[in-house]
Amino acid sequence: MTFVNHCKPSQPFLTKLQERYAKANKKERGHILNEFVATTGYHRKHAIALLRGKRHYRDRSKPIKRLRARYYTSEDKRWVLWLAELFDFILYSRVHQILLHLDNRIASG
Repeated sequence: MTFVNHCKPSQPFLTKLQERYAKANKKERGHILNEFVATTGYHRKHAIALLRGKRHYRDRSKPIKRLRARYYTSEDKRWVLWLAELFDFILYSRVHQILLHLDNRIASG
């Protein structure tokens, strides 16, 4: 079993390599890709995506900020707050059991 040292190439080096990769013909791209994979230890598909500019490095010191989808609509939120107030803001596990019981009673008619 061989150990491959994974090293992240510097951004200026990667930019120059991307330019060379874009201008190269298919055979030269294969050579560039082989050298890049041997140097970095990246998987070939990941290396291709990096060299084509499809993937980018991110600053790991900064968190990824994604907008979260709303789980509740405004009406749902109103009902949940009403129920929480009705049950005097007791724990979720207790409210969940009560709601399941109510749901079963409503379903059974």
